Amino acid sequence: RTTANWLVKNGMDARYVLSVDAAKEFLSTHEVGLVLSDFRLGENNGVELLEWMRVQSYRMPFLIMTGYGDIPGAVVRAYIRSSSIINIVFIRFLL
Repeated sequence: RTTANWLVKNGMDARYVLSVDAAKEFLSTHEVGLVLSDFRLGENNGVELLEWMRVQSYRMPFLIMTGYGDIPGAVVRAYIRSSSIINIVFIRFLL
């Protein structure tokens, strides 16, 4: 919520959902230009959402964020099976 609120405060049209199921429903009923997902989404995770989007033929930028340092990039890369992973570290105060 904090990120979505910050984006709205800075002039972006942003919405947030709290689960993979809610994200699937939102994507099915709204035009979306970018998905910014947390890695952990309730009982599921952002990688599962990304895999569902690929099966459903969604083609839009998808970013996964996490505040957890215990999820190695190699594990995420293996789940996503992608050759175009970009690891980005944000300094919290910049956001």
